[in-house]
Amino acid sequence: MPETKNLPLMFNEEELAMLENSHLINLISQIKGDITKFYTENKVVSDALTLEELMHVNALMMSRKFGLSNESVDDCMVPYGDMLNHGKERNVDY
Repeated sequence: MPETKNLPLMFNEEELAMLENSHLINLISQIKGDITKFYTENKVVSDALTLEELMHVNALMMSRKFGLSNESVDDCMVPYGDMLNHGKERNVDY
């Protein structure tokens, strides 16, 4: 997974301040609270990862998931989904 820290869940206080008066600030706070609760209540997870690592993995997954219209699956990860092109000219490669 990419090492990027430029996802909203990983923003520092200065970056979060730029989102003031946005609905995202409350959403980010709620997600961080949910992840922190999950982390503290699951020793297997906390033994394997730091809270920051879990936040990072969650941020990457949330930014790369695809929603499905399926009764048994709501969201999924798509291998190489980051490489999908949205324009006529190819702008990514592996």
